[in-house]
Amino acid sequence: MDLDKYLRPTQYIESDHSDIIAFTNNHIAGVKDPKTKAIRLFYAVRDNIKYDPYTFNLKPDQLKASYVLKQKKTYCVPKAVLMTSVIRAAGIPARLGYANLINHTISNDLKTILNTNVLAWHGYTEVYLKDSWIRITPAFNVELCKYLNVPPVEFDGESHAIFPSADNDGNKHMEYIEYHGTFDDVPLETIVKSMMEHYPMLMKHDELVP
Repeated sequence: MDLDKYLRPTQYIESDHSDIIAFTNNHIAGVKDPKTKAIRLFYAVRDNIKYDPYTFNLKPDQLKASYVLKQKKTYCVPKAVLMTSVIRAAGIPARLGYANLINHTISNDLKTILNTNVLAWHGYTEVYLKDSWIRITPAFNVELCKYLNVPPVEFDGESHAIFPSADNDGNKHMEYIEYHGTFDDVPLETIVKSMMEHYPMLMKHDELVP
């Protein structure tokens, strides 16, 4: 398997950016084991960058890893870009993945904006460890999970770390309904086209789209 393209910086995955390198090195200082590096970086991104769906924007400059790092809050797509960037900066192959989800615990405000509880093209990262691709979803920071009464996603470096299907009381939470595959960089045109179909009213706002 050719893993080189999953180690290189791209337009959005700025693994060679000085701020990304500094963030990465700060969280893996003294660590040599790739698995431990990946675990540390997962929690660093999960909890240092707050999840905020109301920051939704598909302008290219706002999807770049360095922008996300400076803002300290974003939604799943750019947060996965940052996650993938720091993993690559640590010398570990990583790529972007996307899926459609049903959010059974979506807030009324967000459901009104989207006119659905389907989250189209949810972004996550796949990291390559011990000859396997592992899905990791750093979107929800731990404080948000406490507020929503849902289990935070945990990563052990061996198993997929994705959204739980139920909240802490056993009610339905997230349901994965369709996977769109993996990519070495953000497939922006494809995402925009899909968002236009899923959220036509939202995507009419020129300030949100390229």
